Amino acid sequence: MSSEAFFLSVDTRIFVVALGVLAALALLEIAAILFGGSLMAGDADADADAGIELDGAADAGADAEFDVAAPVLGADADGAFDATAELAAALAEIDGAAAASAAGVEAGGGASVGMAAALLWLGVGRAPFIVWLAAFLCGFGLAGLGAQSLIAALFGGLAPWALVLPGALLLGALFAKASAETVARWLPNVTTSAVSARELGGRLGVVVGPEGRAERPTEVRVTDRRGRAHYLRAAPLDADGALAPRADVIVLRKAVQGVHRAIQIDEARDRVAAAR
Repeated sequence: MSSEAFFLSVDTRIFVVALGVLAALALLEIAAILFGGSLMAGDADADADAGIELDGAADAGADAEFDVAAPVLGADADGAFDATAELAAALAEIDGAAAASAAGVEAGGGASVGMAAALLWLGVGRAPFIVWLAAFLCGFGLAGLGAQSLIAALFGGLAPWALVLPGALLLGALFAKASAETVARWLPNVTTSAVSARELGGRLGVVVGPEGRAERPTEVRVTDRRGRAHYLRAAPLDADGALAPRADVIVLRKAVQGVHRAIQIDEARDRVAAAR
């Protein structure tokens, strides 16, 4: 089979189109860079600006307050930081959200919860969506054309595109997941750095790294109020505390040198109960 016949066949068309869309995205990104912009930065900058506008002057004052370094995080020295009060407010919000979520699932909202979990597992949200989409198109297109090329070499003809489609979709999704996770480690998260003090404080997170200690922070995944996933470094609230892998934690607004403080949710409940 000639190369022209291979690429023009109806059984390879969907994979060729995927690579064509990828090429178009690349050209758009190049054009955006020439004009001083980027497809990757647009959404993040817009969200960050929106967060700043919504918070207004009240958050500006709050940020100044939380920038005051305290020797022991959670101490109420000069009223600069009250960990117990923040934990109580966070627990009230988390419990309220859990009750609303449970009611939604009972009313038939389980499908949306499952979809959100699947998207998170696939890496959507770890990097700019344009990066995830480009990686998916690349993996999908190359996997489909590679499979058809192998089939043509072995059997002298192409398989129906529908038979190759599921495997190409799976490989494309896995490649996009791996790419998003890799890019997330190297690409600065503009959105996280811009809104962390306002939106991530008091939010429920999950420890996705190894055990965290005061001298060895770990990685925590937090979802903000807009449903975007953020990854940040966090250390235990107490100097002798620990953050266990896969534990549910509450992230506090206080951050010192880019490291947030967090506490496991069961320990937070005990701390708030003891203060009452």
